[in-house]
Amino acid sequence: MPAAYWWLAASAPRAAATDKAKREYLAQEMLVALQDNHSLGYYRRVAREVPAHKIFEALGLVKKIAREGNVRKNRGALFVSTIKRARPPGSV
Repeated sequence: MPAAYWWLAASAPRAAATDKAKREYLAQEMLVALQDNHSLGYYRRVAREVPAHKIFEALGLVKKIAREGNVRKNRGALFVSTIKRARPPGSV
């Protein structure tokens, strides 16, 4: 990389750390909302592969269905099925 672009190389680790923090925040939000502590690894994967607005949309739907008392298995299973329907085949 030319010396004139030194600042790009310097900012890359900070950007990666910020992205990781955002993904971890999303994973923790899913854990709390879904009351499903054993699925942290999967929620981290979802946070990495699915846009945040889709995650919050699915969480909102799960919360609404839970308030209505229409959850058949558990919140985590409902969330996973909602996310899988929203994603193209072969992902998450």
